[in-house]
Amino acid sequence: MDEKLLLSIIYIDLALSSMKIRRINLQLIGVTSLKLAEYYVQGILKQENCNAYAYITADEYNEKQIINMEQQIL
Repeated sequence: MDEKLLLSIIYIDLALSSMKIRRINLQLIGVTSLKLAEYYVQGILKQENCNAYAYITADEYNEKQIINMEQQIL
């Protein structure tokens, strides 16, 4: 399995086990976990990636929501 995918699953598990998450925020947790895993694997922090990850969610969430969820997960 891809290292990025495994790391994102770990981040999702961490978030779901330590925080109360509403069902509508599951997609936000998933996309934020992918972003964190990409940062860990590539070692390059690009905030412009937030725009791409917001696009993945069909603009359901914006960059600010993704960054806030990053802070909550970490």
